[in-house]
Amino acid sequence: MNTFARIRDIIASNIHALLDKAEDPGKMIDLSIRKLEDAEASIRAAINERNEERRQAEQRIAEAREAIERWKARAWLAAKKGRDDLAREAIAERLELERREEKDEQLCITLADVSESLQATLERTEKKLAELIGKADGLKARSEGAKARAKATKAERMDWERKIAEAEDRIKAWEAMSGSGRKESGRSFEDMERDEEIENELERLKEEVSHDTSDRAL
Repeated sequence: MNTFARIRDIIASNIHALLDKAEDPGKMIDLSIRKLEDAEASIRAAINERNEERRQAEQRIAEAREAIERWKARAWLAAKKGRDDLAREAIAERLELERREEKDEQLCITLADVSESLQATLERTEKKLAELIGKADGLKARSEGAKARAKATKAERMDWERKIAEAEDRIKAWEAMSGSGRKESGRSFEDMERDEEIENELERLKEEVSHDTSDRAL
């Protein structure tokens, strides 16, 4: 999450506080402009990355939904032909796809929230950059006055830090949720619950088949 840390540091910076310590206010103003330009580019890149991740997740969801329907049809046909082993296999595949689909749906929600937060940050950065560029000449000529006039408040800096930190935490939470590693201590319970779910689905399917005389194709 280096991008988030970089954005947080730049947005939290107080340009006029930097001017207080600058031996050459003109150079410091130019440096501040470059930092804001870098921040703007970083935010745009982060937005593009989140949008691409969301596009990929939406594509996986669409593919999963198509596969789910195929496995439903296969489970039905296997149950109708009395092939319980194949019906169980089809049900297991369908359930796994549904779990993946649900994770990707949650990921899309998270990524949408992050993109919205980053977009708001981008607009604020653009405004701050335009304002600084517009006032650069005046600030250079009146650097001493600028020191006393316009310091960013501590509450505002903390608010930006909090927004970026929340976005980072949401991404980390999803990454942890979607990780492949699971605690072995809960594995047997998960397997047991999964087997029971498969058996229940098979019984429900067989019950439907027993009341249906039509054939379903894959």
